[in-house]
Amino acid sequence: MLIGEIYSTIIYCFATFGLFSNLFLIWLILRYTMKEMQVYSKILLQTCFVDIVGICMFFVSQPVYVSDNGVGTIWNYGPIHFLPNPWQCILLRINHFMMRVIAMNVCLYIIHLSLFYCCSVKPYENFFKYISYVANLKLNLNTNYY
Repeated sequence: MLIGEIYSTIIYCFATFGLFSNLFLIWLILRYTMKEMQVYSKILLQTCFVDIVGICMFFVSQPVYVSDNGVGTIWNYGPIHFLPNPWQCILLRINHFMMRVIAMNVCLYIIHLSLFYCCSVKPYENFFKYISYVANLKLNLNTNYY
């Protein structure tokens, strides 16, 4: 087998697994999300849909960077390599755009988690410090006061 065929076979396996996992996660979110968590389910659904589109775009293009003597180019091993060159370039640019959207989506998710920590966990620590100061309590660090 050629390296391109092995690469394409691996991509088919991982794309199938990724699509199945995202569709299963969408089903779980829509079916079993508690009423209190419905607000956060929209964030997860957005992430799943963007991930599905990204997987489909990567599956269609399957770009591989190839260089020889310092000159680099990108070859497409996906189904779009049968198309004329301008269409390959357009679909490759859409793939790069989707990779950037997915990266920004992941970064926004990390920002959401850090804001959740700063806005919900930190005030409790200050609350217990305030209670210990006002009530003259000696708090032990090894026990939970929740």
